[in-house]
Amino acid sequence: MTTGMHWLKRFRLMGLALGLFFSPVAMGAARPATISATPGYDYVFAQQMTFKLDATSDARITRAVVYYQSDRGVLQIGEATFEPGTTIHVEVTIELRGGVIPPFSAITYWWDITDEAEQRLTTPRAAFDYIDNRFEWQQVSESGITVNWTAGEADFGETALDIASEALPVIADEIGIAPPSDIVIYIYPSRDDLINALRLGGRDWAAGQARPELGVVLVDIAPTTDSKVQMRRLIPHELTHLVVYQATQPNYDAVPAWLDEGLATANEGSPDPALAVALKFAVDQDRLFPLTQLCAPFSSNVSEALLAYAQSGSLIQFVRDRYGGQGIRDLLSVYRERASCEPGVERALKVTLPAFENEWRAQFASGAQTAGAVAEASAPWLTIWLVTSLALLPILGGLPLIARRKSSPR
Repeated sequence: MTTGMHWLKRFRLMGLALGLFFSPVAMGAARPATISATPGYDYVFAQQMTFKLDATSDARITRAVVYYQSDRGVLQIGEATFEPGTTIHVEVTIELRGGVIPPFSAITYWWDITDEAEQRLTTPRAAFDYIDNRFEWQQVSESGITVNWTAGEADFGETALDIASEALPVIADEIGIAPPSDIVIYIYPSRDDLINALRLGGRDWAAGQARPELGVVLVDIAPTTDSKVQMRRLIPHELTHLVVYQATQPNYDAVPAWLDEGLATANEGSPDPALAVALKFAVDQDRLFPLTQLCAPFSSNVSEALLAYAQSGSLIQFVRDRYGGQGIRDLLSVYRERASCEPGVERALKVTLPAFENEWRAQFASGAQTAGAVAEASAPWLTIWLVTSLALLPILGGLPLIARRKSSPR
């Protein structure tokens, strides 16, 4: 063998060795994953939610973990218990009682799967809406607003959509922000149905607590002859809470109740004459609440709540008349910066809270804001309405979409 051929043979052997050394197997590169998976879910409203998985692999699957969270919720983990195998069906069940997952929120979930060959698969994220599936919901949508209802014909839902679509840009324009891009409205057929849904979902109805961050409006309107009147009152009221929430994030809880509820009440398309009656009675009897009392969440007592809503709506109208829409925007701006109730008024309107309250009260003496005509016209039916309300309404002013604040702004 010549010297040249000897070195050529050695060069070829070295190349083969280097090829083997740098091959994917020698370098520990993972083989293409052979795990395949089909995830799924099921739930019974306010009872249980089950995440399901069917998976196969050419090696025994040894671990399956589901990750899930609601929008704006904390990421949670559930590990499935099963016998390892090349084909598995597993389920992880979550108890929903007490509102562990907020009803009407969007749920995102995915699975992480591992086999004994150390292959791993993470499934694509899937999402679904956790709604009250005790009812068969009809649905209509337009321009980012979706209306769901369970009793009534198609025109019932379309009317609600028209009212929401008309009210939302007007509300957002006064507050000075773009309307929320995605709003969902659920119309329950009765008050009992809605209260039951809230309680099953872990919300204390009597305390009137709710959260607007989900972008969902919950109201009860039966498909009767006066359903349009109810829609024009309740839907703009609750939409206002959504817009105020969006305008004052992250400090919505700092917004005084009189401002938040007053705006919602003042935006009702079909004002409730009972509020005018309550306001006139309080003015005549010198029983108006001091404004400082309306900084905190309203009482659950029916008569006190009625006056609180009436007084707050009147205060908002006074701000509009005296300071214009800019006054509303300035107030929301200072509370977005977490001002306290009393200094917030002074910063926004350049007037102390006592002076602001005195100016508002003075209009009743001058007749600038009168409720007498409405009150007198409403008197015949008001007695019947109030008797019914005592049995049905722990808090007035329309149903909270999701949101009376949990803590009082101070």
